[in-house]
Amino acid sequence: MREHGTAKQFDWMRAGFEVFALATRKGYPLFNGGPWKGRSIEVYPHATATVLAGCLRPRSVRKRTWRERVLRAQGVRTDELTTLDRVDAALAALTGVLVLEGRHTYLGDLKEGVIVVPARTLPAARYRPGEDEVAATMPLFVDCACGCGRQVRPPGQFARGHDAKRKSMLWGLVREGQAAEAELRRRRWEMPPETR
Repeated sequence: MREHGTAKQFDWMRAGFEVFALATRKGYPLFNGGPWKGRSIEVYPHATATVLAGCLRPRSVRKRTWRERVLRAQGVRTDELTTLDRVDAALAALTGVLVLEGRHTYLGDLKEGVIVVPARTLPAARYRPGEDEVAATMPLFVDCACGCGRQVRPPGQFARGHDAKRKSMLWGLVREGQAAEAELRRRRWEMPPETR
């Protein structure tokens, strides 16, 4: 009887091991903790889509349709992504871009391998399927506007109580320049007392 690890159904895993070995030979070793720059990372399109959406795929929506919607919500054009494999490749590339921008964490064991996901904090322990009626053009979630990395559902901009954190920070910055003052005015928040 064949050992399950050599069965044809695991060819995709063996191909992945070969790709990571090639990347290592080319100077991009697999991420194993420490700095991200100059490392290759292992990603999982399903995990990326789930973390970015803040939910699992709604049961009534096809996998490709949902993943394209997640990409569009992140500002990625999908009109030339003609197959699910291309959609998944775009999700993998988006993960890499977000990691380089500072949105990253990983799940797994550094000795055995980790999956990198585009989130500043550990993802939720459990995700539920999303709602079918969520508009395709609306982001499924956005980062909290205070910069903490938590996810919030639109139309909200802040996690609970985090608008006060942002306002306090802007009060401090308004003494240094016009950008903070402009944001305070745009949000219709009062100016710090000493500037009135």
